[in-house]
Amino acid sequence: MKRTKEWWARLNERERRRLTYLESVQYGIPPCISCGRFREHVDAGPFCDHCRDELAALIAKGDGTDA
Repeated sequence: MKRTKEWWARLNERERRRLTYLESVQYGIPPCISCGRFREHVDAGPFCDHCRDELAALIAKGDGTDA
């Protein structure tokens, strides 16, 4: 979904900052680059399961598709 002003308005300020941070981090670092927790698989991306779920939830909320 295109990120319009209305899309961003669905997120509060803390959620907007967190989403921006989560999406801006670089790939390939073994610990979670967001929280520093250990990731079991380096090829699973830059986030631990918790941060990956948080990122997906923030995007879904912005899309207006959160449950």
